[in-house]
Amino acid sequence: MALPSALHIHGPGRAACSLSVLWRRAGVKAIATSGGREESVGAVREALGAGVPWTPSLPPLRPDTVLVVGVPDDRIEGVAAELAAVGVPADTLVLHLSGLKGRGALSALEGHTPRTAAFHPLRAFPTRDPGRGDLEGALIATESRPEDLESLESLAARIGGEPVEVPVAARALYHAGAMLSGNAMLAVFDWGVRALVAAGLDERLALTSLARLAGTTLQQAERRGTAHALTGAVARGDTGTIATHEGALGAAFPREMPLYPGLLELLAGLAERGNHETEAARVRAWLSDRRPS
Repeated sequence: MALPSALHIHGPGRAACSLSVLWRRAGVKAIATSGGREESVGAVREALGAGVPWTPSLPPLRPDTVLVVGVPDDRIEGVAAELAAVGVPADTLVLHLSGLKGRGALSALEGHTPRTAAFHPLRAFPTRDPGRGDLEGALIATESRPEDLESLESLAARIGGEPVEVPVAARALYHAGAMLSGNAMLAVFDWGVRALVAAGLDERLALTSLARLAGTTLQQAERRGTAHALTGAVARGDTGTIATHEGALGAAFPREMPLYPGLLELLAGLAERGNHETEAARVRAWLSDRRPS
């Protein structure tokens, strides 16, 4: 599939704008935006260019346009109904960026165009600027009619993504896995940074040092698998160290401590899968002894 001659973003948030920048680099020349908050228009134009037009509602679309619906998950169905009321050309490919929902979230448009799809890049977009590179092989979870799959694969490949079909019935697990490995991991990482700061280290030094440690750990996990990348007290079955950690963390972070046993259970499971069954059993026994009878 050739790239579309036009790309229209309805709901120009961080993900939609970042993808638009990447598609423009790949050869899409005409980009327009609509929807979203008027106070964000300046930030959108800073990301996409001062000449990018914006309108509060969807304007008439030219043929061969890909319409990207970039609104939050819980607004997709409502926005689809609004777009259906305005009308879209019959052959427009309309896609949303939710990882949780499938193309059915756009079902209100089916009387206007049957070409609806889900297109979720497994990549964090903290701003509307995607950086200088492309998606660098990031997974893109798609869901579409069979006849539109080639179009989605082309849109993904042109910006460095790796498309994979994720049916609607599996998207909740897919999206939850992304949340655990992205957002939840960041929360645990932040706890570690705060622990180093509480120990007296400069915050920037703590952040940089632990980011390097986490990066090395994830590289090993990618290379060897998560279970065989595990090191530290749980992998050694060192319950004395674990208990000392518990005391120090409990004194500094009492609100977070209900999470600690669950994290140890997960780590013990990793240790067991990494052929440290004896060590994992020792940690589980220590945890069991500490539970109220």
